[in-house]
Amino acid sequence: MKTKKILVCGLLAVILAFVACNSEVTPAAHVHQWGEYVITTAPTCTTAGKETRTCALDPTHKETRDVAVNPDAHNWKAGDEVEIQPTCTTVGYGSQVCTRCAETKPEGEIPALGHEFETYTQTLIPTCATEGSETADCIRKAICGETDTRAVAIDPAAHDWNDSYAITTPATCSATGIETDTCKNDTTHTRTQIIAIDPDAHDWNTEIIAATETTDGIEAIICKHDHSHIKESSFSGEYATGTAGLAYELINNNTAYRVSRGAAIGAIYIPAYRLYNGDYLPVREIGNGANSSSSNAFGSTTVTSITFAEESQLTTISSYAFYYCTNLVGSIFIPVGVTEIGSYTFYGCTSLNSVTIPAGVTSIGYQAFRGCTSLTSITIPAGVTVIEGATFSGCSSLTSVTIPAGVTSIGASAFYQCTSLNSVTIPASVTVIEGATFRSCTSLTSVTIPASVTVIEGVTFSSCSSLTSITVNASNSNYASESGILYNKAKTELIFVPQGISGYITIPDSVTSIGASAFYQCASLTSITIPASVTYINYDAFYSWRSTQTIYIQGSTAGWNSNWRSDCNAVIKYWNGSSWV
Repeated sequence: MKTKKILVCGLLAVILAFVACNSEVTPAAHVHQWGEYVITTAPTCTTAGKETRTCALDPTHKETRDVAVNPDAHNWKAGDEVEIQPTCTTVGYGSQVCTRCAETKPEGEIPALGHEFETYTQTLIPTCATEGSETADCIRKAICGETDTRAVAIDPAAHDWNDSYAITTPATCSATGIETDTCKNDTTHTRTQIIAIDPDAHDWNTEIIAATETTDGIEAIICKHDHSHIKESSFSGEYATGTAGLAYELINNNTAYRVSRGAAIGAIYIPAYRLYNGDYLPVREIGNGANSSSSNAFGSTTVTSITFAEESQLTTISSYAFYYCTNLVGSIFIPVGVTEIGSYTFYGCTSLNSVTIPAGVTSIGYQAFRGCTSLTSITIPAGVTVIEGATFSGCSSLTSVTIPAGVTSIGASAFYQCTSLNSVTIPASVTVIEGATFRSCTSLTSVTIPASVTVIEGVTFSSCSSLTSITVNASNSNYASESGILYNKAKTELIFVPQGISGYITIPDSVTSIGASAFYQCASLTSITIPASVTYINYDAFYSWRSTQTIYIQGSTAGWNSNWRSDCNAVIKYWNGSSWV
């Protein structure tokens, strides 16, 4: 009971004390214990602030007072204006503005702008040896006053030539020269130009040039620059030696030489002279003594060309000298001293194109050019009087031939199988044309027989498939022609009908005989009529006639050669007095 009283009394005391402190009626119930003022509203640059203190005994007891305006208490934000402009070399500053009082202040660095140089102007031109320079003003030069100068690279082409050339390499007779100009800026810089060859700028020197295989030795004043430039020259006394390997043999009592191939091959050069006991003897003959088809001077496939010394002493080219030299090509110029070309000399030289025979040659041997299938033309010298048999036989590329006026006889088969020969002129000096002379000359179209001819042997013009006409000079006392056909003078014998004649032939009534092979291979004829006057026809007269051809016989065949129609398949018709049967 006693404890309850104490608790009640304590509670009552607290209540009374609280009421007394808060009662306005009794404000002096206690003495405040004030703390420090604390700013509750900060002053700004335009308004005063507030500060408050609180009673330590009762925190609800407060005391407030004004705080004076603070002119520095601005509320800054970034402004739109530049406070201090930057320059080329100094920084600038931006601005801030107070939101309350609108006061501003600089704030934040703006970097220096640096110099800006626009168009440079050249102030010193560069050369090939030194740099140049160029200058430009800063675009803010009015503020910074700055000008920039920079180097311009050396221009390797910017020379300053003296325009005065000096000869550095003189021109000669065989080589161009050089002249040089120097740059004023740098003497190591030069330019050159060519000096034309001076044909008179020789450097003469006397020399003895030894003989070679193909040239004589000479003593000459020769230009050192070009040995082909010779001022003066004379024979040194040493003759060309000829192709190495040639074989020589003394002849004419050791007064001359004959020459043959020996071991030489290819291009052959035949010299004019050869040394014998310190003296030069002439090379007079091409031959080896045997001069046959199996043993001869140069007959070989290894020989490709023949050249004679300009002063050649040759007089004779022996038989078979170049027999079957099938690789002998080009042209041969026979030396002017040669008088005789032996038989078979160029036989079978199938690659030989031309041969020049000198005027002094009087004799060309049998078959000398036979089978020279590449030979296109030949001129026979005026001194030749006889064209031997088969001399040009088989020269299938020979298109023309000039027979000189002194020739009296053309040998058998002289132009046999000259298939390209399209024209030939037989001179008025010819008296004999032997057998088969122009046989198988398939390009020959016409022939004129001069008045001088007394003998034309058999098959002279056989197998000349293009021959359409034979014309005999009217003054000829042995032969005549009519409609291109060859007769004897009295026209009692029909000797030969050109193979190119076509159509129908009626033989004149004057004819009493028809020669051997007279109508040989006349395949273009359709028919002929043999008059009753014909009492004799020789062998092979109608050789190779075909079954499409017809022979009309008016008379008797009694007494004709038994082989008159050898190899003749023509239709034969006889006249019985009223009709052909």
